[in-house]
Amino acid sequence: DNLDKISNKFYAELKILIENQEKFIANFPSEFKYGYDNQLITFILDTIYRQKDPEISFSRPTLEHILPQSQKSCELNGKDVKDIINEIGNLTLLCEQDNINASNLTIRDKVSLVYSQSCFKMNKDLVSKQEEFEKYSRQAVRSRGKKLAVMAEKIFNY
Repeated sequence: DNLDKISNKFYAELKILIENQEKFIANFPSEFKYGYDNQLITFILDTIYRQKDPEISFSRPTLEHILPQSQKSCELNGKDVKDIINEIGNLTLLCEQDNINASNLTIRDKVSLVYSQSCFKMNKDLVSKQEEFEKYSRQAVRSRGKKLAVMAEKIFNY
């Protein structure tokens, strides 16, 4: 029931957003941010992740920030990254216990302790992106957001 409501809401909003492919891909990363509608973002990421890993059995995924939300972590290499912390490109899915374990760890620790062990291929892919997220945070988040937009457009463009 709740999933049907969420998916119906998503498809209604999606119809408005998809005027054309370029506009959708350009707007997707900034339209879907943590705090906007977390259930909807979870639904989008869950659908994308299950496309990549159709055999995965996973219930009740939770949203996790790749670059941590904590104040001390909002500056990387002397650059303020507060504006990108909540973008969909900085969000991933974890099971609840993994999310608790990853809470406010550094990206390095999240990669080695959580993402590398994840059941989701999309999280394991973050292992190779660790340095990019550490050194070029803004570029890494925006690039991942665009990649997610391309995947979402292919899945949801009906």
